Amino acid sequence: MGFVLLPAQIATELARLAGHPYLRAVASTTETEETADLTEEQNLARIFRRLRTTHSVDFSRYKPSTLRRRLARRMVLHRIEGMADYLSFLEEDAAETAALYQDFLIRVTGFFRDPPSHSSQ
Repeated sequence: MGFVLLPAQIATELARLAGHPYLRAVASTTETEETADLTEEQNLARIFRRLRTTHSVDFSRYKPSTLRRRLARRMVLHRIEGMADYLSFLEEDAAETAALYQDFLIRVTGFFRDPPSHSSQ
């Protein structure tokens, strides 16, 4: 998914992206943010359940930082700022569920490129 924008619109879009909650570094955690994290964890668990139901893969034991980064990327692409909003979007759009599933997969392509690693000799 890409955007074609006029120069003035590019500046506006970059400013919006810079303020996106998943791209900002959090300087400190307050009690309110801890409550939001709990809700975020619950939403993340629901996203994992959706992927497990639709694609029969349990991502709940994958590296959390990697999954959050890939989830954030999908959210930014769709201009969605809250995980609850993304979850709603995900539940309504099967194509997005499939795209998130593909983004979550950890691709390892180099292992079998070295012929001695898989020869039976």
